[in-house]
Amino acid sequence: MIERSYNARSRVWAEYEIHGRLDYCFSKIDIVPEDEYTLRKLLKECFLEASRGIPIQIIPHLPQEEKMPGCPRILFVLTGTRNFADRTLEALEVTKRCKGIVEGVLYLTISWSMSLENRLRAVAAMFRDYGVLDICRREPRAHGTIIWY
Repeated sequence: MIERSYNARSRVWAEYEIHGRLDYCFSKIDIVPEDEYTLRKLLKECFLEASRGIPIQIIPHLPQEEKMPGCPRILFVLTGTRNFADRTLEALEVTKRCKGIVEGVLYLTISWSMSLENRLRAVAAMFRDYGVLDICRREPRAHGTIIWY
């Protein structure tokens, strides 16, 4: 399966077939994940490399994941309207520590609002300052729309 991400600058999306694998992963379930626990569990099943933290890490980190050495190429940020700021700060911390290695940040949104849309547009420039080529957002559903920043 070759992924076509026409708005992506980095080849990392196609290399790991991120969006195609997400579509497949989300198509296997009957309902859309409505909480982080369910979404994290599903991601860990579909992206076994996320269990090692390299090349994919999931934010928020669990205590055992924080101890993993190395830097990811892709960050999955699980977020909603209540925790957007905390999760974004955690993602920025990783991209700062791993400057130039993190190529993509994907926000998987449990809940979303227009004010968060504006905040993410503003914070995209900060990610780029640390070398992140692509920032995108999508809802956890099969064939969900990918919004690039």
